[in-house]
Amino acid sequence: QIAEALGYEVTWDDEAKRAELTKGPHWSAVTIGEDNYNFARMSISLGTAPVLKDSTTYVPYEFLEEVLRVEVELTKEGAINILK
Repeated sequence: QIAEALGYEVTWDDEAKRAELTKGPHWSAVTIGEDNYNFARMSISLGTAPVLKDSTTYVPYEFLEEVLRVEVELTKEGAINILK
């Protein structure tokens, strides 16, 4: 939902258990259970693998900063605010 709100087109590959995010020339992919996040055709480890729960893919909030390159703030209540 966050990636789509940031203008990314998100597609799901059920066989590979992978979500692909595309926005213009920017492409990224996350695979459920693998701590390898693709950014600019390179693999980045964030220390936590994405999980699938109730048909939604959850990634660590660092994914927003390190891969999608947006500035975020995590509140005490656990909400994520996108600053830029």
